Amino acid sequence: MNTASTNISVVPGRGPDDVRGSSYIEPLPVGPGATRRIQQPGFAYNNARWLPDAKRLVVRAREQNQLPRLYELNLDDGSMRAFTPEGVGISWSLSPDGRRVAAAAASGIEVHSIGGDQDPQKVPAVSGPQVVVGWVDRGLLVYDGPDPFALGKVLLIDPVTGARQTWREILPPDPRHHEHGRPGRDARRRVLRVLVDSRGERSLSGQRPELILMP
Repeated sequence: MNTASTNISVVPGRGPDDVRGSSYIEPLPVGPGATRRIQQPGFAYNNARWLPDAKRLVVRAREQNQLPRLYELNLDDGSMRAFTPEGVGISWSLSPDGRRVAAAAASGIEVHSIGGDQDPQKVPAVSGPQVVVGWVDRGLLVYDGPDPFALGKVLLIDPVTGARQTWREILPPDPRHHEHGRPGRDARRRVLRVLVDSRGERSLSGQRPELILMP
């Protein structure tokens, strides 16, 4: 199994912050091959990302009567190990080397080591809820506002220093393309295209882009 030939299926809820989630996760081969359903009793899954070894996933999931958090899932035996506190990771992204995760928390953005060999670090000069849309070689991509479909700026933030600059500004091609105070359908599609394309920026340095699931 490798990320070049396998995608990830998760039956989505109503959005990335929907705590209901799906009762299973299912790697689906793009070409010939068998599917495999992974379930843990009492768990609900929201979304997932491949790790570079193609043997593990990072998943956002929750146990019964608990808030969602991020887990490392081993595909060989289906075991899961939590590496963030509850309530962390409404939006999140893997580091280019696949060793850390930048995750939105109530106080800002936290960087967590997947292996647990480093203490969590808070990104300086970032406070309040954030929308993390990617992590590229140059830093974190963070939407400048609570609603990524409302258009505006995507910031490039250094996870060590907190220094920021505008990575891209997303504007509707025509101001009339708004519906009830929000961007129209074409503009929202443009936002999705920009956010999805951001995941492939690391390929410019020769690294393989990750396969992702966006709920």
